[in-house]
Amino acid sequence: MKYRHIFISFFYLIFLSDFTKSFYLSKDDEIDSRLLTENSITKVTSDLYMVNYVNDYYFEDLENRGSKDYADLIKYVYQRYGNLYDFNIRNSEMSFSCSAFNVLNSKDENLFGRNFDNPYSPSFIIWTQPKNRYKSISFVLGYYLAMKNEENIIKSRLLLMPYAPLDGLNEHGLGISVLVAQDKKSNHQNNPNKLDFTTTLMIRGVLDNCKTTEEAIAFFDKYNMHDINEGTAYHFFITDNYGNSTIIEYVNEEIKVIRNHELNYSNYLYLTNFYITKPIGEGNNHGLNRYQILEEKLKNGNIKMEWKESMELLKSVSQKSTVWSNVYNTKDLSLVTAYKNDFENLYKFNVLQPMNFTKVTDTN
Repeated sequence: MKYRHIFISFFYLIFLSDFTKSFYLSKDDEIDSRLLTENSITKVTSDLYMVNYVNDYYFEDLENRGSKDYADLIKYVYQRYGNLYDFNIRNSEMSFSCSAFNVLNSKDENLFGRNFDNPYSPSFIIWTQPKNRYKSISFVLGYYLAMKNEENIIKSRLLLMPYAPLDGLNEHGLGISVLVAQDKKSNHQNNPNKLDFTTTLMIRGVLDNCKTTEEAIAFFDKYNMHDINEGTAYHFFITDNYGNSTIIEYVNEEIKVIRNHELNYSNYLYLTNFYITKPIGEGNNHGLNRYQILEEKLKNGNIKMEWKESMELLKSVSQKSTVWSNVYNTKDLSLVTAYKNDFENLYKFNVLQPMNFTKVTDTN
């Protein structure tokens, strides 16, 4: 599926708004926190980096005003801050396929597995600690911030990363990921009584504000959803510390919520790149082979699976373009990740102290 690279325009506008806000304030603590964020970048392996984001990213401003499209953001940014930075990036087309699932381990802890498949570029794990909100770690692809290789890494652009998450886990064990749905028509809701939000902003809002899957569903329902790219539709996989999982899709401007038990699964849910709420067939079958592999392993809702087995399952549905494979434990708040299909060299993080990551030595 072709992925039109419009993310850059969006993040440029957000960057203008929130970065310049801290710039204009010019307080010592604002400058210090910005520099601390930029200088915290730490290489994990290859071109995967960890960033301790201590700067305020003022997300409550966007929650309270909404953000529908680029024209709206351009108007907002130029009226308030002016054009201070040149961030011209040529649009390009990209394609990706992803997989997600949840499963319980022998301790009845909920594991959240996620492959992100996309042409490679530097990637970043971002630790955010917003005031009066929830701490989280989330994954960001550098390409969407005009960092196509390590030579393109620009520290100031790290400040955009809270607005660009593709999956993550917060301190209450709430996990979320976005996947492409096989549809060339983007989703746009138009309820006049709701504010508007876009794809990655919704992920950030859920990680910052929600403890459970039900709270996440309620957060989604507060806003009109607008897919960030024209010509691409998305759906979401959400799971929590209690093992409650859901898929959120949009059909004809209507939100569709599919919970664990509603598809005859006793505990588990899984998702790839076709609509669950539409008939499977031509035009709605992308990733069906990966879905069937997940289904074969997880259709027995009483099966138990440890993190190593979960990682093996991610490996079995990985693609040549798999950038990261993550197994999140929503109970102990840990994350084990394999980067660029390197399933022999794994790294472990924790939501509460992710900068103290370790290499996993026992992978047998």
